[in-house]
Amino acid sequence: MKNTLNSEFLGSLFKLKSMLGTEFGKDSISGKKKVNMPEYILLREIADNTIGATNNTELADIREYLAISKSAISQMLNFLEKKGYISRTINPEDRRNLIVTLTPLGRECLNEIENIYNCRFEKVAQGIGEKNMKEMIRLINLMNDIVDKLNDMEDEK
Repeated sequence: MKNTLNSEFLGSLFKLKSMLGTEFGKDSISGKKKVNMPEYILLREIADNTIGATNNTELADIREYLAISKSAISQMLNFLEKKGYISRTINPEDRRNLIVTLTPLGRECLNEIENIYNCRFEKVAQGIGEKNMKEMIRLINLMNDIVDKLNDMEDEK
């Protein structure tokens, strides 16, 4: 394969996607994946949800943050519910909305994954350095903004 900027970029994106789906989601003891990165983020975001709270995280906000479809978040919720990590309850104050909460097993899973993620993040951040980490975040956000604009322009056609 030619070593062009185009192919280097595609290869780097693929490696990043693979890393996010595996490295940060491994169980440190057995090496088995408990949850992938989007599921981990979903668990983190709903960790403080409680029935009757006014500040529960909305699934629409998580969908936007993760840039995924309604069906993708539904699949994630189904998977996490099947594993026993979450429960879904109809909001008694607004029956059109669901309240998603962690089960005790989900909280345990989140704590385990959080420890793994934090440990790995610290090592990666230390290796990259804070300045480079911030620059990488800036560049990823810039790339996302550009891709979003391109998608909006294509949708307008």
